[in-house]
Amino acid sequence: MSTDDVTKDDSIGAGTLEKKNRFKRAAKEVLSPPKMKKIKVSQDMIHTYDKFVMNGHRFKRAKKNAPKCFVKYGRFYTSYRGFKESLRPRQYLSSEVMNVFLEKFNNVAKAYAVKNTRAKKKYSFSTYDTDKLVAEPSIFNPNGFMKDFKEACSKFKILKDDLLYFPIVAQQHWIVCCANLLHKQFHTFDSMTPANGVSKLQKLADNLFTNFVRTATESEICNIDFASFKHINPSHSQQQTLYDCGFYNILYMENYNAKIMPEIDSDSVLDFRKFLASILIDGRENHNDDVEKIMAEELIGN
Repeated sequence: MSTDDVTKDDSIGAGTLEKKNRFKRAAKEVLSPPKMKKIKVSQDMIHTYDKFVMNGHRFKRAKKNAPKCFVKYGRFYTSYRGFKESLRPRQYLSSEVMNVFLEKFNNVAKAYAVKNTRAKKKYSFSTYDTDKLVAEPSIFNPNGFMKDFKEACSKFKILKDDLLYFPIVAQQHWIVCCANLLHKQFHTFDSMTPANGVSKLQKLADNLFTNFVRTATESEICNIDFASFKHINPSHSQQQTLYDCGFYNILYMENYNAKIMPEIDSDSVLDFRKFLASILIDGRENHNDDVEKIMAEELIGN
């Protein structure tokens, strides 16, 4: 059928106009991704952030013994120094805090997917896992990651999930790789993508995908052909600063719906730092630890 055949009928009835308007609306939605939902920061959250992060006190000289656990969730914990220094404005997010968040992310995502059948099922591996996966494929040993992969398959049923995430940090920069099981694609999200469209950590991302495919194939429990996945990078927001990449990673993981990445307002990242600090303290598993006492012991003049 030719284009002329399609446009031959020049009638301008109400039905025709409505169809044209629908097509225009659909095109606009494809071209313009929706904005990310506004981050709601309560006065209690602001109070928590000001108390533990913006208190203006310096740290005492670090002791040689291991720092006390400040916030713990699942397998991971962060010290108070690591917590405060990561969540202050204009500071880089540490792996320590990221891994605590990821433990919480996995449990919350799994519980939410049970309650809301329309929600995308998500899981993220820790930076300890991705540190193994970014090795050169020629020297990569699948046995080093196999235990973690099988445990995630058994405990979290990740092979039935829609999105698997792999945060990578190197050279003080974060990116997050994604296995999109819903559309059989691999993605690399980088909030500081250069003009040529290739992440400066793309080599590590490529290593990760290659080594993950090998591990899944050799596991003998995976029925998904990850080797057939196509590498496609959806459009995603870029940061306007030099230090917010870790927080963009989290916002990517939270908001991607397996097809479209909502637009992230750079001004909302500071609010997200406040939000993150509050939910990690309030939702910590070590409730018996007095976080105010730990803070007082580590700060000068507090």
